[in-house]
Amino acid sequence: MNKKTVTVTYLIFELGWSRDPANVTVIWFALTTGAVSSVTEEGTALDFFSLFVSEELFEKIVEETNRYAQQCMLVKPDPK
Repeated sequence: MNKKTVTVTYLIFELGWSRDPANVTVIWFALTTGAVSSVTEEGTALDFFSLFVSEELFEKIVEETNRYAQQCMLVKPDPK
């Protein structure tokens, strides 16, 4: 087995509180900030959910949930 030696160098900076504002550089930022999406103000909860979960992922969740339900019903059927 070949072993490689990796050398890691850490730079340590001492940070602390200061009352001297002279060392602060503020960079001007003029662009609009905030969330950007195609959902309108009348958007529904599903519209916002769809921003995070694709249709393919949602279908996979449904498929696996149904599979799990079938497995559970085989082990412990509904006592009707």
